[in-house]
Amino acid sequence: MGRFWNIGPTQTMYVPGPWLKAGRNEVVVLDLLGPQEPVLAGIEKPILDQLRPQLDFSKKVQQATLAIEGVTPTHTGTFAQGPAAQEVRFAKPVQGRQFCLETLNAQDGKPYAAVAELDLLDADGKSIPHTVWTIAFADSEERIKEDGSALNAINGQTADFWHTEWDRPSPATRTAWS
Repeated sequence: MGRFWNIGPTQTMYVPGPWLKAGRNEVVVLDLLGPQEPVLAGIEKPILDQLRPQLDFSKKVQQATLAIEGVTPTHTGTFAQGPAAQEVRFAKPVQGRQFCLETLNAQDGKPYAAVAELDLLDADGKSIPHTVWTIAFADSEERIKEDGSALNAINGQTADFWHTEWDRPSPATRTAWS
């Protein structure tokens, strides 16, 4: 029926009067972030100016410990400068349950990195469905100044992106997907 978001632009949901019936009505809400207080209320005017970004960007992903010291990477390389899509091919096919992207620097010399959409291909060159992916670990994602969460790199939306933390002076830059 609609989407609301604490940081806007839509902070309230509109339900057309004809959809409601006299007596009891059932409202189903899918809340991916969890409410601060579960409240459903009828109001006369929409709420459009009470921004609360801390409610959406406060949950940092770090469900596991990433132990890659001493592990030889399957592939290392450097991306070309620019915003165009880039393809990386391993020298030979590899098998694994997890994929880790470690950024050491950025093409513009800044200590930040960003990925708009990450995709992995199977042995037949077909995309591995993102529906089975989870974020196992992210030691850097910007959640204070923007939604730069690691999930953005695998959500199928090229309009948003994972961005390493830039609000602090020395951000870390490792993320693992499984």
